Amino acid sequence: MKNSLIWNVFLISMAVSTLYASKPTVTNPLFTQAAITLPSLGVGTCSGNGAGCNGVMGIDWLSDGRMVVVSTDFEGGGEIPTAPRPGSKVMLVSGLLNGGPITTKEIATNFKMPTGVSVVNDRIYVADKDSFYVIPDNTGANPGTNRQRMFQAPTPLTTGSNPLNFKFNTGNANTSFWHHWVFTPTYYHGKFYSNYSGDIQNGGPSDVPPASYFGGAVLAFDTNTTVLDTNVNRAAGGLRSPNGNNLGLNGEIWSADNQGSQLPMCYLALVKPFTNQYFGHRQGNGQTPSWGQAWYAAGRLQYDPPVAIMDFAANGWRSLAQPLYLTSGPYAGDVIVGDVNSTGIARVAIDSVADTTGAPKIQCAAFWFSNNTGNDAINRLSMGPDGSIYAGVFRSIGNWPSGASTNIMYKYTPRTNTSLFEIRKIRSLADGFELYLSQPANPATVIPANFTVQQKNWVRQATYGTGAGSYANRTVNSATLSNDSMRIHLTVPGIQRINQSRRGDSVTHWVTHFLVNNLASSTSAANFTNEAWYAQNWVSARTWNAAAPTPIVSMRHKISTLDSHIWYTVAGPGLLRVNMDITGSHEATLRDLQGRILSRQTATGAGHVEFSSPTRTQSIYLLEVKSGSDSYAQVVTF
Repeated sequence: MKNSLIWNVFLISMAVSTLYASKPTVTNPLFTQAAITLPSLGVGTCSGNGAGCNGVMGIDWLSDGRMVVVSTDFEGGGEIPTAPRPGSKVMLVSGLLNGGPITTKEIATNFKMPTGVSVVNDRIYVADKDSFYVIPDNTGANPGTNRQRMFQAPTPLTTGSNPLNFKFNTGNANTSFWHHWVFTPTYYHGKFYSNYSGDIQNGGPSDVPPASYFGGAVLAFDTNTTVLDTNVNRAAGGLRSPNGNNLGLNGEIWSADNQGSQLPMCYLALVKPFTNQYFGHRQGNGQTPSWGQAWYAAGRLQYDPPVAIMDFAANGWRSLAQPLYLTSGPYAGDVIVGDVNSTGIARVAIDSVADTTGAPKIQCAAFWFSNNTGNDAINRLSMGPDGSIYAGVFRSIGNWPSGASTNIMYKYTPRTNTSLFEIRKIRSLADGFELYLSQPANPATVIPANFTVQQKNWVRQATYGTGAGSYANRTVNSATLSNDSMRIHLTVPGIQRINQSRRGDSVTHWVTHFLVNNLASSTSAANFTNEAWYAQNWVSARTWNAAAPTPIVSMRHKISTLDSHIWYTVAGPGLLRVNMDITGSHEATLRDLQGRILSRQTATGAGHVEFSSPTRTQSIYLLEVKSGSDSYAQVVTF
């Protein structure tokens, strides 16, 4: 992002040793794509703000199936608009899940520029550019005043401890510096997690002193938080200008950060709150460090490299939007993410490897997912209760998406009985890579000449964007098909990985780029997308086994509403407290490991129930909670 919220373009020409592949120009064949019209969010002529400039800034769902949409009608950069706007609003959308008709109802207005929404127990919480709000009344009787501020953005005036005694700008961060926004709140087990941008100056690189104790933080707060404090409300640090995040497994958060000075690539971070993570963005040379830098230098945070890298290039990525971890459908277990400054949606497939200490790490391969939305900028993603993917548009692509979009929202519905030949994931091996396929490959097309593997490195620097550097080809010595024809082994010597002998912002990162040409299935189907970027943080010690059966590629994990909104604590010796932020009636059951019911309780609405251990010694039990058709199960001990 260049001197704006996230949406920017600063084209840097780069020499590439082989021709770039082209993006797909069609909808992913595994899905149907349908444009959705929202009656009170028109598209049309846009001259910067007002009619036609509408953009979707957040999507979530009420328990009755209505969609909650937050939107803005303002195009701008940095810290504008500075006043509330009637066109920035919260709407409830009916009819999406039952075939229509689609109707909308405005229930809250007069935000500056809302950046995300989260629904907890049917209460709607909205992140605005400089505040976090709760919506008191879902009926919207008085939309103009139907918002209650919980806290303001963490500016220099925010109370809190001074981390490591560093000095910070005492001016007004809301006008002096850009990127101070609260983004996309994600709720998990009683807390919201929201990105907060770093300290970036209008018109130049990151050569500014810190303007906030919270610059570049993942904020953590709950429904009772009214003032942020640096001791308890920072879950991770070192982000530059993160547009969006979304929930992954076990409370992990996928967060999209954006290129600029001190950050040459768009990337995804996997946030594990309160595990001392630092993602690397720093202030300019000679400037006072941000709190994340200072804590990293003092050994209080540890550098965590990007888990997925999108190359900032003409055919690559300009400004990532909100990612979405897919919990169902043909790509369950993968992540998709849009780009508001370039066309297309990416799919990110996970590879788990061990680092040099043997600790498990995640690094991912990014592929094209779909690209049939013209110049519409995909900004927000949500999976609906119907299993479809809903993509909200923020006007047409560009630096601060400019001009009117053609559509305001798209719906991607998984098809049945449809197949697609493509590379599903890439795994690192000790001597190269392993490509997992969705269908058996034609052996005649699995030859080294059909695979180009190249690498590029980068180091954080003051220069905006990617800086110097071009791709260098790595030799593909062999291409071998597995016995079941579902995996391809590429032997590629000389693969470079992240240089962990260097500290923090001087780390040399590597991205491996794949171009695949003329690969076909055993039924002569062409490869859907022939390009991938792999975050080469580590090189695995795994070896190739052609005879091994190819496992199911999809992880097929499920994140239910109950999983996100139920958590338990040991309230005392032999006492388990089960907290529930869910609507309607629900049933909680404690079983022994043989499945026998030990205790069962029913409740309605948010609150908690408690179970006493049937024995005097600590034992292992199965906790179950059911609400409607949704269920939650967890092995517990207390």
